Order: sequence, then structure tokens, then C-alpha cells
Amino acid sequence: MKLENIIAKPTAIGTFWGVIGGFSLIIATITTTNGYLQIVPYFFILCAAILTTKYVDKANVNFGDLFKSGFFAFFVSSLFLYTYILTVVNPNSGISFIGHFWRFVILVGLGIVSSSFISFVAKPVR
Repeated sequence: MKLENIIAKPTAIGTFWGVIGGFSLIIATITTTNGYLQIVPYFFILCAAILTTKYVDKANVNFGDLFKSGFFAFFVSSLFLYTYILTVVNPNSGISFIGHFWRFVILVGLGIVSSSFISFVAKPVR
């Protein structure tokens, strides 16, 4: 398999932008005290992942690929931030498995909603 084929996959694009987004969210957490400012990196990372997927292979792009890249970017960046908060900001949180599980479910839900919306806006017109 060629490197170009691997790089063009929506999951690879989403993971790439998710890592960048994770670090940008950590920097936003360190430098600001206003939690609402973390929405800004999420928006830019989702848009970057979806638009990268859209313009890497213009001929074969579809809603599913756009959604996958956006969802992976959202989820990976959220996991970076969640890990940072649990290990650095609040290591003695004492959150149970159920507490982590419902937070995980909310992350998945928010990722689905936001990726669906931006993918719908960016989907190709046929």
C-alpha cells in the first residue's frame, strides 16, 4: 500500500488533526481561565479535518468520509484533553468507572452531532 493511500484515508486525516487539536486544547487549558474558549480550537480542528478530507480526493469524497475524519479529529483531541486533565490538572479526582463511562458517552455524542453538522455543510454537491 502506498503512503499516499494511507494519508488519504479519513481515519488517518482525523487522527492527524486530532493530535494537533489535542495539543491546542491543552494549550488553551493552560493559557486561559475561560472554559468557553476551548470551543474555538474544536471548531477549527473539525473544519480542518473535514476540509482536508474533502480536498485530498475530490472525486471520491462522500458524507461518510467527511464524518469519519471529523469524528476522529474530535474524539482524539478530546481524549488528549481528558488525559491531560486526569493526569496533570486533577490527578486525585477519584472518579469511578461509571463516572468515566458517562463522560465517554457524552464525548461520543458531541462528536457525532458536531461532525454530522459540519460534514453536512461541507458535503459535495452532486
